[in-house]
Amino acid sequence: MDLLIGHGADVNKSDIKAQTPLFVAIKKHHAGCVWRLLEAGANPEGDSQNLCTPIYVASMEGFYEGLKVSTTNNSDLVCKHDQYPSFIRKKRMEQINL
Repeated sequence: MDLLIGHGADVNKSDIKAQTPLFVAIKKHHAGCVWRLLEAGANPEGDSQNLCTPIYVASMEGFYEGLKVSTTNNSDLVCKHDQYPSFIRKKRMEQINL
């Protein structure tokens, strides 16, 4: 990843599913990649065409390390097709002391 970033790779480039590298790193639970992408300027909100933000995915999958990393960048916990009531999200956030 460092090689690609060092050669100017776009850290916010999305794929056909509107998933950015940050979204994929969170989905795959790669905390080191999440840190590196954010340091390189990755948008913590992900692609606006994707229905869920990366931080939402981290919270729903229980990837607490990725959630903590992402919340240091003031990212929103948003999903446009949210199937979980907000009190569940709030409880999960409280459980990991965010």
